[in-house]
Amino acid sequence: MKKWILAFLVLANALTFFGFVMLEKPQQEEESLALERAMELRFVTEVPDQALTKRSEPLVFKELDKDGLCYEYRGIGTQADADQIAAFMTEQGLEPLILLDDAQDARAELPERQETGQYRVRLKLISDENLINKINDVLLEAYRSIKIEKKVCKGVASQKRDQ
Repeated sequence: MKKWILAFLVLANALTFFGFVMLEKPQQEEESLALERAMELRFVTEVPDQALTKRSEPLVFKELDKDGLCYEYRGIGTQADADQIAAFMTEQGLEPLILLDDAQDARAELPERQETGQYRVRLKLISDENLINKINDVLLEAYRSIKIEKKVCKGVASQKRDQ
């Protein structure tokens, strides 16, 4: 009798296990279909207007003063590095601005651009020089290729060189 009870319990356990496995499959298939739909490439004109989000301003960064002094950090090779530097400055209570070098300027100074990278982070000059010096020391230690320049900044646009 004990053998029959044991066999019945093993059979019930196996049926329960397979029942739960069968219940899980449709959810996984729905997730994979949703993932496949999300990975499809479509033109913007093919997407409904309700699905698009409009951006009224840059995501994180604000425009600098028109005629102020600022620090410019050059030699940043990737967007991820520029984002990390900007996030570090934001944690310190500052408002950095990430810039991408203009294509025309990059062609004019091609050898220099190949060495230094294409991203720049611009930071408005503040009265606390000690904080700026500490930030500069941390960035120089973390990013060996970075160059720090103190210059006159004219908003977001950079000055064009005479040709």
